[in-house]
Amino acid sequence: GDPALAALCYQFGRYLLIRHLSRGGMGEVLLAKSGQLSGFEKLCVVKKILPNLAADREFIRRFIDEAQVAVKLAHANIASVFEVGMVDGEYFLALEHVDGRDLRELLLRLHERNERLPTELALWIVRELLSGLGYAHRRSDDSGRLLNLVHCDISPPNIVLSFEGEVKIIDFGIAKSRTRISVSNPRLGFGKLGYMAPEQLLRGAKVDRRADIYAAGVLFYELLSGARLISAPEGTDYRTIAKLVAL
Repeated sequence: GDPALAALCYQFGRYLLIRHLSRGGMGEVLLAKSGQLSGFEKLCVVKKILPNLAADREFIRRFIDEAQVAVKLAHANIASVFEVGMVDGEYFLALEHVDGRDLRELLLRLHERNERLPTELALWIVRELLSGLGYAHRRSDDSGRLLNLVHCDISPPNIVLSFEGEVKIIDFGIAKSRTRISVSNPRLGFGKLGYMAPEQLLRGAKVDRRADIYAAGVLFYELLSGARLISAPEGTDYRTIAKLVAL
């Protein structure tokens, strides 16, 4: 296995980091335990922010603003954000640990077996997804003004099916920051671009909650048909994919 994903055990603020889960566009993702008393610890996920992003003051300001809003979201279909903080100069997020598999893994397994997801199951997954999105899109501040929350990255890796039978949207409130830094990044890959609404791929266009609804529609199509709505060979130029989506 990958030595970077090997078990580890060290204190990080009030969290005990147990092992690496992955490396994402914003930094390391680690499984952790929170809680000081033995027997009362709770599993969670800690996402560390890359040093080069942490050095970008504008990025960090937006990231903290968005994460502070995400902390206030409380819905069965949204994985909770517990806190945003800093330990020894490293910015991090602590998030709910969802024990399960994401939709990317489910779709890959179905493809390998040449099987289709039952229609009832596809409908249920999307209904739960839309329930979480609807809640976030309706959220207002203390004075009653709409917060205009947008996830910006509704795609298979960000929808987790828990072993308890729940559908959870992950990265709400932080996907926007990551998408900003990665949308023009050629290493982003086709995976994410195929789910983005046309206005997300056009520079300067205003993005609102309709982008999330569009992405949910693309996902629904894929769950029902077993095929991508927009397909292009791996390594296709970003601008070519943008044109395919915007047509």
